[in-house]
Amino acid sequence: FTGQPEGALGILPETIGSYAQFDRNYIRLLEAIALFDMDNSETALYRVNAAIKNLGTNKHFDGAPKEFALLFKRYIMLEQGLKDDGYAPKIAILYQQLCEFMQKDNVLFGGDNFLVMWLMRKIGPTTAKV
Repeated sequence: FTGQPEGALGILPETIGSYAQFDRNYIRLLEAIALFDMDNSETALYRVNAAIKNLGTNKHFDGAPKEFALLFKRYIMLEQGLKDDGYAPKIAILYQQLCEFMQKDNVLFGGDNFLVMWLMRKIGPTTAKV
């Protein structure tokens, strides 16, 4: 939220192999946020896809992290290519899904709602209006 994504990348670990699987996915999503804010959406999408793949294979994770990752992936893809008349309604739907997600699963990642709050702030209610 400080507007300094380079700084965020600087404090994240460079190698994540020694971290628990849950932490690796969280770090991947944090990296994706920073990269997206640095206008590097292709690498951000790569990180999100890596998290989705890992989250999909581990039955011990609850659905919240994967659901966030899928919504973030959709947002990246919308930002990459759909700037036509269909863009605004799709963003509005995504924002509504995030609002519902926050109400339904208020404890994302053990009480850390940062990821969902970041995406909601990125989209913003004014951007999401149809």
